[in-house]
Amino acid sequence: MSQKKYFLLIIMLFGLALVVTGVSYAYFTALGQSEEQVVQSGVLELTYQTGQDISTEGMFPTTEEKASVHQFTVENTGTLDANYNISFIDISLTKNGMDVTSANLKWALYLADSDYTEEDPVKEGSFSPSSGYLAGDDEFVIKTNMILAPQEKQSFILKVWLEETGNPQNEDQDLKLTMRM
Repeated sequence: MSQKKYFLLIIMLFGLALVVTGVSYAYFTALGQSEEQVVQSGVLELTYQTGQDISTEGMFPTTEEKASVHQFTVENTGTLDANYNISFIDISLTKNGMDVTSANLKWALYLADSDYTEEDPVKEGSFSPSSGYLAGDDEFVIKTNMILAPQEKQSFILKVWLEETGNPQNEDQDLKLTMRM
């Protein structure tokens, strides 16, 4: 073998050795600097417990103390924190078959203990545009971003009543309200 070929072969082997060393170093460096990746999963499950439906008809003007009462509990039966909203849904507020609003038809939502003893108020309002309800609305959001930890539960009391104004309330006669939470 001539010296020129021998020299060329040594340079090629040296170059190949450099390439292999560089690729190996880059590969192991990348592996050594990779961050751990963790995938977690869980169950998001809320249970709504109630014993009463909300339906009123032929209401007489009264005070909140004599209101119709709806009690319910929300329980997080999953393994993740739950972020939930409380809304009136499937609302039908009518008079003579027409969708209406009423500033005198009031509601108030309270926190309660497990025996449904009334605690702090959550929110109150009426079925009127001033509270955000429009005639024919199918859903009325009451409170958003409520949080429950896993295996935690929260009870509520909802009161609905036709507020006594001290004046004739002909506009509120024959109101019919049905809804769900």
